[in-house]
Amino acid sequence: MPASEHFRCPACRAKLRFGKRPKARVTCPSCGHQFDYQAAEPIAQKAVEPNPDAIHSANPAEELGTTAAFGLALKEATQEPSGSDGEDELELIDDEVGDEDRELPTYQPLARRPGAKKKPSARAEEKPGSFIAPQKSRPTAGTSKLNPMVIGLVSAGALMILVLVALGVVLSRGAGFGTPPKFEPPEKYVPLQVGFIIPLSGMMPEGWKSSSGGGGGRDGPPIFAKISNGGSISIEIRESFGLKLAQVATRRMPSLTEAHEYLGEAAKGAFSHYEEGLVRPIQTEGFREACLSDFSGGEGMLGSKVKGCRATLSAPPHQYNVICKCPPAQFEDVKPVFEKIISSLGTGEKK
Repeated sequence: MPASEHFRCPACRAKLRFGKRPKARVTCPSCGHQFDYQAAEPIAQKAVEPNPDAIHSANPAEELGTTAAFGLALKEATQEPSGSDGEDELELIDDEVGDEDRELPTYQPLARRPGAKKKPSARAEEKPGSFIAPQKSRPTAGTSKLNPMVIGLVSAGALMILVLVALGVVLSRGAGFGTPPKFEPPEKYVPLQVGFIIPLSGMMPEGWKSSSGGGGGRDGPPIFAKISNGGSISIEIRESFGLKLAQVATRRMPSLTEAHEYLGEAAKGAFSHYEEGLVRPIQTEGFREACLSDFSGGEGMLGSKVKGCRATLSAPPHQYNVICKCPPAQFEDVKPVFEKIISSLGTGEKK
């Protein structure tokens, strides 16, 4: 740019011009603002006619022409400065803006020079082996919303574990793995409570529970009665439906031995790992014939171990199958109670 060309500071709008040693990076003498200057397009009224002889000129300044003089000035500014002191890079002409100076070229930043190196970032300057402290991650909104769900799942899992443990304890006791409470023999017996149409009578321990059903004559449903202490000790008395059908078909009642063997086969299907001891006779209050045998086996899905007595009672036209069972550890204490209840059974007829 010729030294006589004027321009404005982009910060304070002071009127400036290049001195004898122009540079691409200049400092405003008025406000101290540093900026890169790039010449704008020549003003129309100051256009210079091109010199056809300048092409063959040996002088670089004449070759560039008056409109490209700033390129030569920029080239000289980027070269290493000489040791001599020169005038300032800019000269302040006027720091006031007038109407006549409003058409001066405006500031335009220079583009990056070809071949200029980009300043490395702070992260690039870090050494490869340097330690960088990890930043703590903050929980996101989604994570904070999942916290109540996680707490609920954990609580439900803990509750389920407690329920399974309690259930396991109960089932283990029922299966014979635990120690059942000590059996206390009953001190008093009371009459067995059954329906008035059921031809069955007997005694049961006071405080125990009983239930019954069936009856109604030869063509009625099979008779049944149940006695229980409310826990794992029970006595079930049932009239065999199969024996009733056999009696109708053959028109005769099966013998006690036949009935006991037939009902023994049925018991093998009702209990797992069923084993039965020797058969022995037993006297009852109202049945003409009766026999008894001890057995052991398992019942339920877990095969809970049980032990007890199975009796067959016969009095025309009825034959009953009696199953007495309890935990194996209590059998020796409960066995006398079973035998006493079986001995008290009768047909319900008054003597």
